[in-house]
Amino acid sequence: MVNLLLLVFILIPARASVELRPGDVLLQPLNCHTCTLIEQEEDTIYSHIGLVISTFPDVMVAEAYGKVRAIALKGFNLRTQKNQKVAVLRFRDQTFQYELLERSREMQSFFKTHFEGKKYDAKFSWDNENLYCSEFVAKFLESFLPVRMPLKRMHFDKNRFQWFRYFKGEIPDGDWGNSPGDFEQSDLFEKVGEI
Repeated sequence: MVNLLLLVFILIPARASVELRPGDVLLQPLNCHTCTLIEQEEDTIYSHIGLVISTFPDVMVAEAYGKVRAIALKGFNLRTQKNQKVAVLRFRDQTFQYELLERSREMQSFFKTHFEGKKYDAKFSWDNENLYCSEFVAKFLESFLPVRMPLKRMHFDKNRFQWFRYFKGEIPDGDWGNSPGDFEQSDLFEKVGEI
């Protein structure tokens, strides 16, 4: 039996990395107090999300982290929680994949014109100018492609007292929103690997 397992591992090479493409969604586990609350609330290991907007000459990831900005993949990866990896999601729809590849320069320009520099939304409010990470990715993709991204009525049931403190007594239960976990569970995407 052991010899059979060894043979399987030898014949099936492990995928060490994924060749990233414009439009790939990156789910990232982070190590912070609020990140832990998000992960527990959404039953996932992911508390942050970014979007690959360019792969040449460097891989650049657009994100809402402090503010909406583009960061080199290396810098994005430096924040990944120790002993964890970033999941790479890609649209299942081949038409969307093709359109994102064909319009990659336009996507970069669209990001700079309409999203770059917007403030981070620590209140996780869907209906204002500020953006939190998964809201940014959803609104960017909806503005760029004919697609409806994951959206739901938010809940803050787990660790209720800590959420009460975080929101200073005004928990936005029932407001529209999303999280990295909603992208992880969405049928729009497939996981193509980890980095």
